[in-house]
Amino acid sequence: MHRHRIGIAMGKNGTLHYTSLITIFIESAALIMMVGIIFTITFIFNFKAQYLFSRSLIHIQAIASFLIILRVCQGKAWSKRMVEKPRGNDTVHPRR
Repeated sequence: MHRHRIGIAMGKNGTLHYTSLITIFIESAALIMMVGIIFTITFIFNFKAQYLFSRSLIHIQAIASFLIILRVCQGKAWSKRMVEKPRGNDTVHPRR
């Protein structure tokens, strides 16, 4: 849905790098959310495992940040075609 809305606003070529960045952020946030949900459940039911997940949540957040940096360095976030030269139809034009 988000890709469709960006496509309407910016044209088909303008969506490529935005959708890949959004994918990277969603994938890294999924890791944080899984540990956060497990921590919340263990906290609500007062399980001893909550201490394990509360301590590891900070480390998981750091790992997720490093995963974002790794994907960008590997070039999975930006393709070379997007960096080579700007095209006229990639610019943002507000709707009227």
